[in-house]
Amino acid sequence: MSRVGRLHVPQSINFVVLQAETGQTICANDAEFRHLLHLIGRSARRCHSYVYAFCCCPQQIRLAIAITDVPLARCIQRIAAGQSRYVHGQRGESGHLFRERYRAVALRSRDWLPALVRSIHRSPCEWGLTQDWAAYPWSSHRAYATGRRMNGLRTGLMLRMLTTVHPEQREMYRRFMEADDGDAVVPERLRSPLGSNATAEQWLSGCAPRPILHQHVTLGDTIEAAAQVVGVSRAALLSRARAPLLTIARALVTRYAIRTGIAPLAEVEQALGRRRSALYHAIARYEPASPEVFRQMLEQLKTATLEDVHQRAGPPDDPATVERLRSAGCAKSPLRSASRGRAVR
Repeated sequence: MSRVGRLHVPQSINFVVLQAETGQTICANDAEFRHLLHLIGRSARRCHSYVYAFCCCPQQIRLAIAITDVPLARCIQRIAAGQSRYVHGQRGESGHLFRERYRAVALRSRDWLPALVRSIHRSPCEWGLTQDWAAYPWSSHRAYATGRRMNGLRTGLMLRMLTTVHPEQREMYRRFMEADDGDAVVPERLRSPLGSNATAEQWLSGCAPRPILHQHVTLGDTIEAAAQVVGVSRAALLSRARAPLLTIARALVTRYAIRTGIAPLAEVEQALGRRRSALYHAIARYEPASPEVFRQMLEQLKTATLEDVHQRAGPPDDPATVERLRSAGCAKSPLRSASRGRAVR
């Protein structure tokens, strides 16, 4: 039986963990560590990804990485395969260097990035390698603290989230990192539900995809709802036409389907009759242009999808189910043509 494909969410920030195989070490000396850092930067650049933080130890690699149109798996494969070849060539060994597949979750909110960076940079203490995580040489902490450039690393986004006053950014970062409770230093909007001292396992479990609220939701329901949201027919949405409204509808279907896990990307491609590159391009074109409008349309899509399924299934007997559907936004609400017009422009 084939393995389940990785969930690919374009424009998302991901927390990735690669674990060494039992009895193996990913890096055993400074040369191997330096080669790994070079691989991380080169792989991110070639896969159009952005690394926001990393920390490497002999048995594990932790990354905060943002992806665009290239799947995360391709970037991680470059890192793992390149390090395996280099290490085996240096040591004269063979076999698996990494244990099974990498583990990864997408952050539900970009505002959680500072808390994730703090967790990654403090990893050496969690691993028991040192009591002074700031002195650990194989993490991106020094680049944040000193402004030192590192290949493939982007520090600007996280620093700007802490404060927009440029001269105070690194001082604010140091205060955030050194505080026993980082949540006491940052604004409330930057506090993740997991807390500022969450471990890697807590991040992996706490950011796991949320299950959809109704088990009978299908990709067909999502396509039908998207057609309602943008005001087009289902036949037009599935046609070969490339009008702006149709492109927006396909972008909404793709984003909603892969975010909720309703269907894998391959199934979305087949249903819409579009290649994934075209679907990625639609998302990259309309979501950054009007992020708030795109988010509102996704919420309308969620409402319409659950409402259609709820009506088809009939009113549930369980009051708790009724309340969940109501809280999800299943109350009827008229679609705003103004929002559609702003999205098209």
